[in-house]
Amino acid sequence: MFSVILPTIWVPDINKIDSSINKISENNLVSEILLINNAPHIYSNRYNDNPKVRELQFKNIYVNPAWNVGVSESKNDFICFVQDDLEFNPDIFDFMLKNLNRQDIKIVGMSKSCYSLDVDHTYTLEKVDVRNKGWGCIMFFKKSNYINIPNDLKIYFGDDYLIKHMSGYVWKVEGLRVVSKTSTSVVSNPEFEKIIREDTQNSRKYELPWSNDY
Repeated sequence: MFSVILPTIWVPDINKIDSSINKISENNLVSEILLINNAPHIYSNRYNDNPKVRELQFKNIYVNPAWNVGVSESKNDFICFVQDDLEFNPDIFDFMLKNLNRQDIKIVGMSKSCYSLDVDHTYTLEKVDVRNKGWGCIMFFKKSNYINIPNDLKIYFGDDYLIKHMSGYVWKVEGLRVVSKTSTSVVSNPEFEKIIREDTQNSRKYELPWSNDY
């Protein structure tokens, strides 16, 4: 079974978030969705009627620490990180469950091509050495393979860190149509700009980014 970890500060259209959570929770392989609510002053306990959603509230710990908390709080052996503004076919969980027990796979992200598809195609996996753009918007892995992201990386470089430390066992999905409605308002926020500058400075000690399309 999967634990889905979804951090949010409620920037995307709330109807998109509602729809994504509802669709994910309908998949029988997902037993829990850990909603890491980094802005409870905007919405709080919105999904109390959904028995699969467990909400953890914080005064914005940012995305990478939210991932760390989500994994530590998760109940299942298989984990999925999901960005809060995405639409995708939840049957990908069936495909991933069949592959994550392979000895040559530790983590799987998205192909860049997933964001330009009009419809789903046959799902396949391709091994990668570094991250492509959009790779970390959805990630699948076994809990036992997770490595905590350092606390001095708050918003950026979390996926790069995971790729670097799982080198040789990193893959991407081809064939899954992913629709993203990412807002630029987060980046234009002075608070986030400051954190991103700090992340960029701190990333040097970890020799990041680990990417060919950053």
